[in-house]
Amino acid sequence: MALNAEKPFGTDNQRDLSSLQSEWVTVGTIAAADGSALGVTARTFGSTSANAIELNSIPKSWNSVEVQFENATEDDNGIVDVYVGRVGSDIARRIFTIAWITGTQTGDGSGLELIDTMTITNRQWYGTITDIDGNGDHIAGVQFDLFGYNRIMFHGHTTIDSALTVKVAGA
Repeated sequence: MALNAEKPFGTDNQRDLSSLQSEWVTVGTIAAADGSALGVTARTFGSTSANAIELNSIPKSWNSVEVQFENATEDDNGIVDVYVGRVGSDIARRIFTIAWITGTQTGDGSGLELIDTMTITNRQWYGTITDIDGNGDHIAGVQFDLFGYNRIMFHGHTTIDSALTVKVAGA
């Protein structure tokens, strides 16, 4: 819909634009433990790894996903592989890897600190993976198109000082 200056819309002649966005959903917490990368035969949903958390029911209205991380220890750091899959199949496809560092800005009511430094590697995806590295002073995050995939798995595989909470929001 194009804006028409002669016929304003919204209340009180405001030009209200909106887009479909969801609330943050906590996927889960990756344990504060030493992990290792998933081996070839373990790259499946329903993995027995204690360092893997899954979101198995992404709403059909979500075309893309934004990811945010929280942690309790400033300057904690680690590595997380991000996988996607489809309902009806346990195959997990790694689409990128995140190296992260926790900052000092606190998340919404959680008391946890947000990740403020992020580096994306191992990009193996059909479309753009948009990452925002907060450069140690702002919130870091990553966003990607789902291309119809409806499952996401996050797997941590380094030693971390405290649990990493993973949140997603769809658009």
